[in-house]
Amino acid sequence: MKLIGEYYSPDLIMIPVGGHFIMNPRDAAKATKEFLQPKYAIPMHYGTNPFLVGTPQEYMMRWAARRSGCSRSKRATSCGFDFSGSHSGAGWNGRRIAG
Repeated sequence: MKLIGEYYSPDLIMIPVGGHFIMNPRDAAKATKEFLQPKYAIPMHYGTNPFLVGTPQEYMMRWAARRSGCSRSKRATSCGFDFSGSHSGAGWNGRRIAG
């Protein structure tokens, strides 16, 4: 991941957050903040089976906690996050996650 950030400097990433077989929200937030540093991130691979317990909301809170001056609330829109709507378990109903 660090090499992807250094070589390509992506503006938009899709990052797995479900845990178990893939990154959990804590690891995804670390990779986003420290390695990839995108302008936008879309959480994916969560809530499709009982093993994937990570949520976009937890990812957002952990990413916000790594950013200076950001709130740890579920709705940290001043830091570029907006998770309007509810989690359906089959996909992301939020609007955007900005870096």
